[in-house]
Amino acid sequence: MWYIYVLCAAVLISLLTAFCYYENNGLSVTRLKVSSNKLTSAFSAVIISDLHGKYFGDNQQELVHALRNLDFDCVLLTGDMNKYKESDVQSSGAVLDLINGIQDMAPIFWVDGNGGPYAIETIDGGVTGRLTDFGQLLEDMGVQVLTEPVEIQKDSQRIWLTPELSKMELQMNYEESSNDAVVDYGKK
Repeated sequence: MWYIYVLCAAVLISLLTAFCYYENNGLSVTRLKVSSNKLTSAFSAVIISDLHGKYFGDNQQELVHALRNLDFDCVLLTGDMNKYKESDVQSSGAVLDLINGIQDMAPIFWVDGNGGPYAIETIDGGVTGRLTDFGQLLEDMGVQVLTEPVEIQKDSQRIWLTPELSKMELQMNYEESSNDAVVDYGKK
């Protein structure tokens, strides 16, 4: 009778191991629709977050191929791209290879997460607005690091990507945006 318990435990451990492996190594696309009565046409964004240094094929080719099959207006890279907090080029190979593979698809925007690499300098926990060496590398690659609100326009519609700003702060600093749709995009 004890062998049934051992067998059940082994099956459960195997299923849990397979689930954890897939969650950490699988590639999936989740579609989420956000609506606003202020927009008459759709904006579409790919959000990539928490890559944690993971590669999907050589030079991110599986991920790049998956993105080439989607239709989108911009790419939002939202931090935690390295396995560790380092912001050096060597530690950032996974995200830099990804950027190299997708930079011709659509505008790419970057916001720091709570893990590296960091594109915006901080002092005593406060954001200075100045770029780190890594942030400058991103901008040299054509990625726009969000240090201030950025407008994206499609047809006659426009939205704003705002780093760590509330809608009220955006309207105070950019009054012309009060009639636009506001997407708070920033701190995780």
